[in-house]
Amino acid sequence: MHVHQIIACWLGLYGLGEDGEWKEYCRAFVEKFVEVDTGFAEVALADAVSYSQSLLESLDAARSQLAGGAEKGG
Repeated sequence: MHVHQIIACWLGLYGLGEDGEWKEYCRAFVEKFVEVDTGFAEVALADAVSYSQSLLESLDAARSQLAGGAEKGG
């Protein structure tokens, strides 16, 4: 995993979070972890958008599987 993917991961989590304290934590982590230059930030943000979308899709798929399993098991 590349550094920009790690940052993208945190930016994605930041974007998904609604808790102000959590957002502040993620932002502080990213700032501390890397000195962001413009090109790096663009790559990280692009990855963050992509990561957030794939994460949401994965969560939806997992939720569907769990719901399906609960119905069959119930």
